[in-house]
Amino acid sequence: MAQTNYTPIILYNSGTTGNTPSTSNLASGELAINYTDGKLFYKDNSSTLQVIGWKTTPTTAGGTGLTSYTAGDLPYYASGTALSKLGIGTSGYVLESNGSAPTWVAQSTLSVGSATNATNTAITDNTSSSATWYPTIVSATTGNLPQTTSSTKLSFVPSTGTLTATSHAGAWAGSTIGTSYGGTGLTSFTSNGVLYATSTSALATSSNVLIDANSSFLVGQTTQSYSTVGFSVLGSGSGSNNGTVNSCLSGSTNTSSSYNLYSTGAGAFRFYVTMDGTIHATSIVISAISDQRLKENVRDIDTGLSTINSLKPRRFDWIEGKGQDKKNAAGFIAQEFEQVFPDSIGLSKVGEDNIEYLTMNHEELIPSMVKAIQELSAQITTMQAQLKAANVVGF
Repeated sequence: MAQTNYTPIILYNSGTTGNTPSTSNLASGELAINYTDGKLFYKDNSSTLQVIGWKTTPTTAGGTGLTSYTAGDLPYYASGTALSKLGIGTSGYVLESNGSAPTWVAQSTLSVGSATNATNTAITDNTSSSATWYPTIVSATTGNLPQTTSSTKLSFVPSTGTLTATSHAGAWAGSTIGTSYGGTGLTSFTSNGVLYATSTSALATSSNVLIDANSSFLVGQTTQSYSTVGFSVLGSGSGSNNGTVNSCLSGSTNTSSSYNLYSTGAGAFRFYVTMDGTIHATSIVISAISDQRLKENVRDIDTGLSTINSLKPRRFDWIEGKGQDKKNAAGFIAQEFEQVFPDSIGLSKVGEDNIEYLTMNHEELIPSMVKAIQELSAQITTMQAQLKAANVVGF
């Protein structure tokens, strides 16, 4: 019966399983229903009966033909017009085909048939990637697939060609690594020998160039004559003792002996260094290049007597270990000297504290002192003329 206030719509219908309407019983566009099968029919404009709805959509209409599932079910086609279901397998089981349908089997029951090993293939050189790659390893040159490794101890960056091994063992099996590859090209060395270049592409070591047991740098001889830290040079020359050099630059406790350097001519250079850092020398002439052809923008100096009068000569004691360790020394304070000659101040590290201290270049003092003397000389000349004009006795 129709619900109160509702008018029922009755379609051409049947409750018999399998019944379908006859096209002669339907007008084009008219619907019919089999309410037992759950099918809805209509006749199209070609007088053909069409099904437009199903209670369960069959595979012929893009459905599965299934109305319920259990978690893990796998639908598959076996036969007929509907799909079948394979329930979820036992944990650890794998899917296998029995020839007509899938099935779950234990891994232990599987058997591997014959197979052909894959052969190694050519690898294309890649120099563009900047990522880090981890090389693969094969157990033989052919017939084995590469085995990868998760170790980061061996890596390669194609873009830079850098191969890095953080842990390795074994010996170099190739020939000597040449200088063109960053090697030395040498297989043996002289004890305490210094490695030096003999050409643009070769290195050598010799007993004539070495560091001795006293940490002295020696050229031309095998031992240092004095128990000190310094260096010794064997030069060339002619005449008695010419070319003989024993020079001590620091650390000597001998304050009287001298270490002689002979020139190739009749003159001799003679000097020694004492413990307080003083260099004692005789017969030494120091020349500096001063040719006008090497200079430009030449002008008169503007620092003279007034500049020299601005300097503050001082006496002071050196802090032990920070300088010459001398007491009652005479000189200048760099910070004060800088106020007068700022371009003569530099920086240098003293000792092992890695702190930079001010240094002084006294060279600019010389022309300024000469200028000051000239100014004083001019003043004296003027005063002498004034006194003479005044008939002062003695002028």
